[in-house]
Amino acid sequence: MKIPIKLDTQRLKLDIIHWLTRIKDKNVLEKIRAIKAEEGFELSPSQHEELDNRLEKYGRGEMKFKTLEEAKASVRKRSKNALGVERAN
Repeated sequence: MKIPIKLDTQRLKLDIIHWLTRIKDKNVLEKIRAIKAEEGFELSPSQHEELDNRLEKYGRGEMKFKTLEEAKASVRKRSKNALGVERAN
C-alpha cells in the first residue's frame, strides 16, 4: 500500500518536530534558525524591477559578459584608478 504524499509530509514534519524538541546543542539550533531565515528571502519591488530589466536586456542580447579573470582585472584597475595608484611597469 502506497502512503499518500500529504501523509508522508505530515509524518516527516512530526518527526522533525520531535527531533527538534530533543536537541540540546545550541549550535545546531542556531544553524536550523539560519536555514529558517533563508527560507523567507524576498526581493524588494526595486530589486524585482532591476531583475526584470536585466532579464529583458539578456533576452534581447544586450548583456555583456566577462570571464572571472576579466572581471577581477577590471575591478583591480578601477580600484587602483580610484585610489590614484599608477601601475609600475
